[in-house]
Amino acid sequence: KQNYSSIVSMEELFSQDLPVLTKLSSEERFTRIRVSVFSKNSTSSSPFSRELVLRLTDDNDPFFLHTLALTEEEYSDLKSQQGLLIDFTSFPQKLIELLTLCRAQHNKDQPKFVLQLIQAGEGGRTVFEVVETNPFKHLTHLSLRVLPGTDRTVKEYLGDCLRSYKIENNRLAEELAVSKDEFTRHMSASRAASAQQESELTRLKEEVRTRVSELSLHNEQELRTEREENHKKQEHFLERLETDKRQLQLRLQREETERGEEKRDSENRLTHMREQVLRLETCLEQSKKETQTYSTRCEELQESLNQTRLQNMSSHTRAEDQSDELRRLTTKLTALEQSLVEREQQLFRSNQSLEELTADRTRLETAVQMKQVLVGKLEQAVKTASQEVNKGNEIIQKLQQELHNTKTRLRLKCTVTMEQEKAIAEREIGMKRVTNELELMEKESSRLKEEWKTARSELEQTKKELVECQE
Repeated sequence: KQNYSSIVSMEELFSQDLPVLTKLSSEERFTRIRVSVFSKNSTSSSPFSRELVLRLTDDNDPFFLHTLALTEEEYSDLKSQQGLLIDFTSFPQKLIELLTLCRAQHNKDQPKFVLQLIQAGEGGRTVFEVVETNPFKHLTHLSLRVLPGTDRTVKEYLGDCLRSYKIENNRLAEELAVSKDEFTRHMSASRAASAQQESELTRLKEEVRTRVSELSLHNEQELRTEREENHKKQEHFLERLETDKRQLQLRLQREETERGEEKRDSENRLTHMREQVLRLETCLEQSKKETQTYSTRCEELQESLNQTRLQNMSSHTRAEDQSDELRRLTTKLTALEQSLVEREQQLFRSNQSLEELTADRTRLETAVQMKQVLVGKLEQAVKTASQEVNKGNEIIQKLQQELHNTKTRLRLKCTVTMEQEKAIAEREIGMKRVTNELELMEKESSRLKEEWKTARSELEQTKKELVECQE
């Protein structure tokens, strides 16, 4: 089936090193086999017929060679035997897709698609299969019978490999020679440039050395003058700092004296408020005692009321015989209830006064707490006053600058305000003049209306007289 003398041209479609499960008798193992797919034109049957060539080789074993040359007629038989659904023109691409899929599935723990090469011993046929594996059954998608290479085909294959290696070797040798010439040329140029740069570097080092010595002398002179000036400025600054320090100490002493006086005043006010709180607590205790007395009296009156109600209930059972006694007891009960109402009103007023005293006590306690907080704040203020004094000069300077800026803006605003007032006065004068003219025009309009009415009445009178004269 394979006739190398009929080959006109061959096009490589696929060539990769794939893992293939080889089965020889009872031995099974995965080996790396290079699977190559070619498409060639053949003149054996017709000038435009094409054949698909499948070649299996081993990069580690140059004598391992299996080939298959499949024509369109042979593919028709294969299609009918294995139930294939594609035509001969689509078969190479689908075969390449299956091979690529098997290579991708090999990296998984349980590959779904596997390539198998089954050899039936010496002289037996060899089959190349694409198998889909699953737990139930292994499905063979494609089975191709490949022929082992004969001595002639193996020699031709080895000759092709040798020629390709020689061509590649010659190409690499030419590239190596070109690279070597370029490297030699670059090295000579680099050496010349290096020598030139070394001479330039020596010259620059001399220049830098002379320049550094000049700059060192100049910098030493400038440093000496700067040190003298800084020493003078430092002495002036220390004198000014001592003066400011004395002023701040005097100001701090005055503020501490003022804070001490304020603290003593606050302590006196606090003592006075504590005395008031004690007096109010005494009044509150007296009010509580009176309230207890009123409560005792109220309970006694309640007991008497209950007894009277019990008597009233027994009186109702004897109502027919003792109506007079019932009226007397009713009158007495009314009087007792009235006294009880009065007692309850007196108790309510006592409770109100007690609540007012409680509120006054709460308010006084709150005031005492506020005064204590105020005393704490004053003490904290006395502590922080010394820190604030240090910021005082900066704040005073800022305030003076802001005052100067404010005065400048105020002068500008005064100028603008005077101009605006002048413009407003001129507008008010213009408005008064227009108002006067409007009033004069209204008066003139009223006068003209009166004259028109008079003329109209005279015209009507004249018409009447004319009619009378005509008659």
